[in-house]
Amino acid sequence: MRRAAVYLAALLLIIAGVLLLMGPPLRAQSVGKVDPLGIWRGTLEGVPSVTLTLADDTGSLDGTIVFYGLDGETHKVVAMEPHTLIHPTLDGNALTFQVKRLDATLITVKVVFITPTKAELHCLNCGDDAPLAELTKETL
Repeated sequence: MRRAAVYLAALLLIIAGVLLLMGPPLRAQSVGKVDPLGIWRGTLEGVPSVTLTLADDTGSLDGTIVFYGLDGETHKVVAMEPHTLIHPTLDGNALTFQVKRLDATLITVKVVFITPTKAELHCLNCGDDAPLAELTKETL
């Protein structure tokens, strides 16, 4: 009888382990394709840092991005740098595009839509220390 209880406990632990290993991929797949259209905002310590606006008014995905320059001491917005998205490409829940900076260099940006209201933005060619911005979709 005691052996049966030990065997049952071991079996339950194995099943729990398998479910834990399978859980995150199942949750990630259940999100499905996220609708990227709308206004996405990122903040740094409660201050705007980036705004991404996406639309398909012309039949293809297009949009703008605004980078906010922050004062390092006061954490107040001291500059806004608006740009049109260049070559936006949506592949599943990942959007890549380029932006022409004021110095005429092109940066490549990738946005991964995690949930219908959360996304992560990362500059792919801004150096190893380029921050990851968390975006939240505006909803009514």
